Amino acid sequence: MNYGQLISGLILSIGGLFLSGLSLFNSLAEARWVGLFYGIPALVLGLVILFYKKEDKIEQIKQGRKK
Repeated sequence: MNYGQLISGLILSIGGLFLSGLSLFNSLAEARWVGLFYGIPALVLGLVILFYKKEDKIEQIKQGRKK
């Protein structure tokens, strides 16, 4: 796993958790739905980026060709 994949996955996951958690404690109904609308996809996208293994295989193939 490269550092860019790790950093972007963690930022999106933490941001999604933060937005979802913040929306659950918000008293305004509109803000609650907006927070969930952006928080849940950000969380899912962050987890997909973190656990995406095909990129690692592509990097190994690229490094093998350079040698």
